[in-house]
Amino acid sequence: MICPCRISPLWLKIYLLLPLILIGLNTFGFGEIFPGEISEIRIRVPSGVYCFWELYSSRVSDFLSNKGDCAHSQAEIIQGQGTSEIRVHWKVAGNYFYKVTVIDLFGCTNVSVGRIVVKRQPEEGFFIPEGFSPGYDGIHDEFRILGIEDYPDACLKVFDRKGQMIFKKEKYGNLAYWGFSRDAWWYGETEGAGFISQGSYLYVLVLNSRITIRGTVTVAYQKE
Repeated sequence: MICPCRISPLWLKIYLLLPLILIGLNTFGFGEIFPGEISEIRIRVPSGVYCFWELYSSRVSDFLSNKGDCAHSQAEIIQGQGTSEIRVHWKVAGNYFYKVTVIDLFGCTNVSVGRIVVKRQPEEGFFIPEGFSPGYDGIHDEFRILGIEDYPDACLKVFDRKGQMIFKKEKYGNLAYWGFSRDAWWYGETEGAGFISQGSYLYVLVLNSRITIRGTVTVAYQKE
């Protein structure tokens, strides 16, 4: 059967999902995704088509005849099934593949497959907390990253939901360089504006020329 129309070749891209910021990445992993992050996979197709997405935890011999085998404990599509862009929560490091089946108004289909690499955290013992509570009670006052001493030239940038950078620190956590904890870590303050509001903030942590980690951190504290 000859379809009355054909969808033009799919142009595949993957984007890291950042609050109000979309950073383009190559489908085949130029850029880094780590466990716990959410990414967006998007294809460019004509309007009015249906897109069915599947995730695979390993390469299979025939993507056309095998259904996606990725367990929710590994990675999960959390939004966008049926549309041209989905959001995926990556939970475990590993090599993944996605298949998207595009069905046009005439019932014709096109299938395309892409590969995603979810990397392990830099080293065992390296840990980034999900939140902290700035204040002066001495309990989780600062955004302290365990294992950062192995990356003396690390740089931390923090952004609000509007995409505006509210904090930047070169040689983040390098106590040998800064001398005092107050100067080495982020204590939930912006220059000249005191404590930031409670909520979640995007951070970009550049450990070195090869490793960049993006994520969110929750700031919560007791107002007096």
